[in-house]
Amino acid sequence: YPQGLLKNDVDREIAAAFQVWEDVTDLQFQRASSGKVHIEVRFEKGEHGDGDPFDGPGGTLAHAYFPIYGGDAHFDDSEVWTLRSNRGTNLFQVAAHEFGHSLGLSHSDVRSSLMAPFYRGYESSFELDQDDIKGIQALYGKKTTRPTPATQPPTSVAGGGSSSGGGESGGILCRDASIDAIVILSDKKTYVFKGSQY
Repeated sequence: YPQGLLKNDVDREIAAAFQVWEDVTDLQFQRASSGKVHIEVRFEKGEHGDGDPFDGPGGTLAHAYFPIYGGDAHFDDSEVWTLRSNRGTNLFQVAAHEFGHSLGLSHSDVRSSLMAPFYRGYESSFELDQDDIKGIQALYGKKTTRPTPATQPPTSVAGGGSSSGGGESGGILCRDASIDAIVILSDKKTYVFKGSQY
C-alpha cells in the first residue's frame, strides 16, 4: 500500500477503478488478499523486479502489463497519491488507466480518452470517453443483462465452478486461475479451455 493513504481508502479507489470497466462490459472483479490472482496490484519504488524500474516523483507514475504478460499493475510509491484532490496524483484515475492496459487496451490517440498516453490531472466528474468504451467492448463485448437460467441447470464441477456441457464433469477448470485458451464465438458464447475441460 502507498505511504500516506489508509488501506481502506486505497482498496475503495482500486475497486472504483475496476468498476469503470465493469460498468461497460460483463467483466467482474473481486479483491483477493492471497492466493493466485489475475491482476496483481503493487506499490513499489525504483527497481522492483520486473526490469522496468520507477524513476521517483514525476515521470512514470505507474505501468501495467497486457493480459498475455500477466496483466499486473505497478504504481510508483514515490508519487504523492491522492484521493479526490487536485494536489498530487489521483490514484483512481491512474489506476483506471493502468487497468485498461491490464485488460488489453493500448494508448489512444483521442486526447479526452482515459487511455490517452498522459496524465490529465484529477477530474471530479470523470467518465469514460466513447473511445475507451468502444475499445474495451471490442475486446469483451457490451454490457448485457444476465440471461435467465436455462431450463436445465448447469452441472456442478469439482472446485466450485460449473459447466454447461463439454469436457468431463467433475473436472478442474475452475480450481486454479491458469487456462490454455479462451475464445468468444459469433453467438457471443465464451469458451475457456484447460486440458480436456471447457
